[in-house]
Amino acid sequence: MFLTTSQISERWGISTRRVRYLAESGRIEGAIYKNKKWYFSEDAKKPTSDSSEENFVKRKYPVFKFSKDGYYEEFGGMYMPATMEIYFRPYQKPFEDMIKCSSFETEMRKVLKDTPLYVAENFSNALGGKVKIIVKREDLNTSGTLYANQAFPLVLLNKVLKREKILFAAGNANFVKAFVDACKYYQMDYKVYLSYKDYLKQRKAFDELKEKENLSHLFICEEDASLYDAVNYAFRQYLYNDAVDMYVLTDAIGPHPLPQIVEFCQSTVGHRAQIQLKEMGINRVNAIFAPANVGSNALGIFTGAKSNTDLILVESSTSNSVIEKGHTGGVVGMTTRTLSTKGYCDSHQKTLCPAMSFPALSPKLAYGLKKGKYKGMGVTDKEAMEACMEFYKLEGIFPSFEDGYSLAAIKKRAKRMQNGTILMCFTGKGDKDFDFVSETLKNDEF
Repeated sequence: MFLTTSQISERWGISTRRVRYLAESGRIEGAIYKNKKWYFSEDAKKPTSDSSEENFVKRKYPVFKFSKDGYYEEFGGMYMPATMEIYFRPYQKPFEDMIKCSSFETEMRKVLKDTPLYVAENFSNALGGKVKIIVKREDLNTSGTLYANQAFPLVLLNKVLKREKILFAAGNANFVKAFVDACKYYQMDYKVYLSYKDYLKQRKAFDELKEKENLSHLFICEEDASLYDAVNYAFRQYLYNDAVDMYVLTDAIGPHPLPQIVEFCQSTVGHRAQIQLKEMGINRVNAIFAPANVGSNALGIFTGAKSNTDLILVESSTSNSVIEKGHTGGVVGMTTRTLSTKGYCDSHQKTLCPAMSFPALSPKLAYGLKKGKYKGMGVTDKEAMEACMEFYKLEGIFPSFEDGYSLAAIKKRAKRMQNGTILMCFTGKGDKDFDFVSETLKNDEF
């Protein structure tokens, strides 16, 4: 026999609205949703008060302080002619209104599930056992929650704005999968722009995705095109079409308010990680590592970090000179620090990882480096690949290639520490990179 929402409400002495909320958030074991109603077993237990669950999707807007024009001092804003700014200014107000609605978080709970912290004991022991390595397992959800965190809110914004199609560029099969899932969920049309270089590196994953999802709207840019070229191509197509569609970037880059929107979407990752650390009895993390480029991973996991925690941005480089001394200039509609010391934006960074090849930082990260809040650290492609394989052998989990850079940097840092805790976030599933990483290492292509 099953009880209704009203019966549970009377039995537990709480409102029916509260009962529905607890059921939607998965906190009532055995709850069944059928014909738009919730039903509960006779022995259903009232959940105990748990502040961490209440804060699972607690986000702040704005997460980071910026001017009304989207600047962090000289970084950010809209680096484009005034005639083009009119295409992007309409995004911010509808987004702010959308996320203030109580139904927004309820909607996100339906599509985004919580992920645990994972203590990599074997990996920690291999580094001497004095430093505990903890990973936020955002890869456990389809495509990785980190990607879905921004895909679903951005596609929902598209629906609110009543746009017909989403245009976006990506260099990652997981990102594409997340946006395709979101577009299908909200019944939106889309077109994906993908660089030829990135397609070759993840060809198996993209081909499987094309076959499974019938990706007739996947456009592969010309040969030798990088992620930077694909982003620019999608941007031009958006403007040529008089902005009748919606243009989004799959990371915290581009003209205001796109970086700020992505920061907001990813902030729940860092908030939740800090709550989970407290539940584990860990009051302080010595360092948090994240890839430097474009910024969604870093801006997510860095959120909520204490002031005495080192926030390390890892770059594909043999030194820290590029990330900490890069040239400031305009790129894809924003002003930021480009990963080049040549005085211009080099679109062909010397790295094998698509996610690490974009030649510029998110404006917030550029600002944080300038203020000394973030620190840079260089890791080579070979070190990243070897770290991926080592983690796979020790933990049985194959990380995505971009996460290998953070793991390699953690290895260097842990060897210099007497004790403590290090945190990082897995961006997405690593199966897309397994063949490429293993074949490259086997052929010794360095």
